[in-house]
Amino acid sequence: MQGTLVCAMTDGDESGDALELGAALSERLGLRLVLAHAVDGLQSAGTGESVTVKANRQGAERRLARLAEKHGVAHR
Repeated sequence: MQGTLVCAMTDGDESGDALELGAALSERLGLRLVLAHAVDGLQSAGTGESVTVKANRQGAERRLARLAEKHGVAHR
């Protein structure tokens, strides 16, 4: 089977559970797994990224990387 499974992540503790389930399903079904993390803060067109928005984005990226490594999906 070909396709993609998108696993949405948040800052909540349940994200680890969602990733664990997503990883198992993608492996079992032979689907590519894409992890996505949404953070608060919108950037208006033509404006720079605020310090707060940048910090939130970078924190989300680090958390996503840690969870992906923990669940063995960082390199697939």
